[in-house]
Amino acid sequence: MSEHGSGAPPRGRDPELGRLLLEELRRHEPDLTDDAEPAAQRRALHALKGSAGIAGERGLSEGLARLERRFAAGDRRALGEARALVAQAVLALALDRPIATPQWPHPPDDLHTHPLDPGIAGSYAAEMAD
Repeated sequence: MSEHGSGAPPRGRDPELGRLLLEELRRHEPDLTDDAEPAAQRRALHALKGSAGIAGERGLSEGLARLERRFAAGDRRALGEARALVAQAVLALALDRPIATPQWPHPPDDLHTHPLDPGIAGSYAAEMAD
């Protein structure tokens, strides 16, 4: 039964898309392990980001996109965080519940600031002043 008690999928989720997304998440989970090939890890993050977007799970897709960028930049924590996010999404979909993602105005937990590249700091400051 869903979180809102009707037995129907969470509002706005197409039941077939939810089922397909659950299959896709489970299919790619093995490629998110630490011992998987880096190319397979990258492909899994990319595929899952797209699948979540197609299924209408915007928060999940955006979270995976941030993790994909961090992974590509060499952030070793990104893969573990991706595994946790995927596990959370698998559980929510299996229980026919919404996938918990932060809602405005609260920023996602994995959204971090990065130092400004010194090579563009001058032009950035000038453009922001304009």
